[in-house]
Amino acid sequence: MKLNGVEIGISAYTSETLNDEMVLYNEDSKKIIVLNQTAMLVWKEIVESYVKNENICTKDIVNIIVKIYELSESETDAVCNDVDETIELLFESSLLQK
Repeated sequence: MKLNGVEIGISAYTSETLNDEMVLYNEDSKKIIVLNQTAMLVWKEIVESYVKNENICTKDIVNIIVKIYELSESETDAVCNDVDETIELLFESSLLQK
């Protein structure tokens, strides 16, 4: 499965949803990451695509977010940047691996 054209893997993790946040525990690196509601959506879309072995890119995720939150086109660039930052955070926390 490719994310933004790069073959990825997902580390073993445990998750717990608390209110509007998700806590992810990377079982390999022993790191904890807390995701807000939008970051949680990014994570879920990546995991679902991974399970289905379907490629996904930032634009696909942005389109889902824009639709859910009924955002305007002028807000799309900011959402795109936020999604890219979230993906980078997931790589930095070793939950996603290249």
